[in-house]
Formats: sequence, C-alpha cells, structure tokens
Amino acid sequence: MPIGPKGGGTTQYRPDIAATLENFDLESDRQGFIGHRLFPVFETGQQNGRFPRVNTKAWLQKHDTRRASGASYPRASLDFGEDDYVTVERGLEVALDDREAAIYKDWFDFEINRARFLVDQIRRDSERRIATLAFKPSSFNSEQVKAVEVPWSEPNSTPIQDVDSMTEAFYERNGIYPNAMVMSQSLFRRLRMNDEVKEAIQSGGAGDRTTITDITATMIGIAFGIEHVLVAGGATAKRGGNNPAREITLLETIWDKNYCGLFVLPKTSDLAEPTFGRVFHWSGDGSQLGGLFEEYYDDSRRCSILRLRHEVHEKIMVKDLGSLLTGCWA
Repeated sequence: MPIGPKGGGTTQYRPDIAATLENFDLESDRQGFIGHRLFPVFETGQQNGRFPRVNTKAWLQKHDTRRASGASYPRASLDFGEDDYVTVERGLEVALDDREAAIYKDWFDFEINRARFLVDQIRRDSERRIATLAFKPSSFNSEQVKAVEVPWSEPNSTPIQDVDSMTEAFYERNGIYPNAMVMSQSLFRRLRMNDEVKEAIQSGGAGDRTTITDITATMIGIAFGIEHVLVAGGATAKRGGNNPAREITLLETIWDKNYCGLFVLPKTSDLAEPTFGRVFHWSGDGSQLGGLFEEYYDDSRRCSILRLRHEVHEKIMVKDLGSLLTGCWA
C-alpha cells in the first residue's frame, strides 16, 4: 500500500496507524464480535457479479456406482445455480483538531484515540448488519423458526431438548447437522445456571465440576452436541430522543438474547462449500477488510480529517443452513 499523497496531493494513506492498532483485534474479541466467524470473508476481485452456487441437496443424490465388464462407468452431473453480490463502500471520518490534540497530548495520544474509535465503529456496524441477517425471523422460512418450550432464562427450562428437536428438523431438511450455535452473552451466562445443562456437562464428561464459573462455551457445545458455540457480545448506544443534545443513555445489545441460532459454518475458504453466510470483500479501490486509514487536511477548520473505509457485502448464501429458536428469554 503506498504512503503519501493521493488524489491531487490532498489525501494520504496512513498504514502506520493500522500497524499501531494491530492488537486492537484482541479487544474486539473480548467484546464478543463474532460476525466474521459466522459469515467468513471471501476476497473477490470484482465489485459486483454473479457466482456459481452448489445445491446442497445435489451432493446427497443417489448414484448407481456399479460397472459391468467392458462397460463405461456411470457418470454423474453436478449442476450449479447462480447468485449475485454487490459490495457497498462504508466508512466514517473524525476531525483531528490541532487545538484539541495540544490540549490532550499530556493525557493520551489524541490521534490514536480517534483511530481506535473509528475501528470500533466500523466493526460494530459490520457486526450489527450480520446480526440483523442471522437473528431476524424473516430471514428464514417458517419451518426454520421455532419457539422454545420454556424460556431458557427460567429455572425449569429444557434447552438441550429444544436444541435437539431443532437439530433433528435441521438434519431432515438438509441432510447435514448444524455445526455452530450462536447466542448472546446474557443467554450464555443464564445457560450456565441451568440444571439440565449442568447435569449434561457432568454426566457427559465435559467437566467434573459444574459451578457456574467452571462452565465454558466448549463445555456448552459438548452438552448440546454442537462443534462451535459462538458467544456474541457488543452493544450500541443511542440518545434518549430525537434531540442530538440529549444524553446518550439507551443501550441495545447487538445480538438479541431472545434468540439462539443454529447454523452451518464452512471448514475452508472454498466458495462452493455450503455455508449459511459470507462477507464479500472487494479491495480493488484500496479497501482493506478492517478498514483503510486515509487523512487529508481541512485548512478552513485547521484540522486533519481521519477516515476509515472498506467495501463489503454481507450475504446469506444458503438460507436453509440456518434455524432460529425464539422466546429464549422472558
């Protein structure tokens, strides 16, 4: 990536900031941003286009493989369908005011502080878009959405039975089992207190002790028979009304604790491998997945403007490879 003027000398790339923030990925993990694990990234060479998609049920067709002496071998065909994508450029800017930088220089690095804010906002926005696709009943057909018998926040609930029932329906529909379960941090914490879950962990050998602090996402996965348990965190804040001057007081979790999703994740980056969703990223205009830092100077405001941008499309690939349990929280 070049460093220096761009666009008539008014804008320059800032890869040095990205290098400084390399460890910021760990902070995103701690916040529970799981979107790119649920929707793995596919790097595309075009901003938009059509791509081949394999019908998952085509892999399950019966074929006679017997060959008679002197005869040719039976031949199978695997037809591809088509789908399309269109990436969208997304970005955000903040002002690096010279006066503010001088005021705060003894307390923290003003530029890095603003850069961290941009990274957080870009990733939080991406997480919201993926959560909206994966945790929205209208993303699925009616048979893919089912209410639990008793909310999992209640002590007499049976979450393992709920998931088992949904998992079997998933298999009957697709011929494969889901390998990922997604839930909010709040729902995960409540499941650790559930008697059915604790009993399954203890009797199944996933853990000898069943105190709340001992139960991990891995143990939950063993108890439910699901390979990947993605515990999603993150929240967004908004002002308490339409007035921009109002105090920011209202918090909303990105992943609704009322839902628990069952999905198929791919094991490779092969676009033909069946999966519920992917993120298409196009770097042709300089975009980087985590965002490209650029800076230009606004002389009238006596400040630099720092920008972070990327170009992506979050897309459901195979709708059938997802299911949603509702009513998990009361």
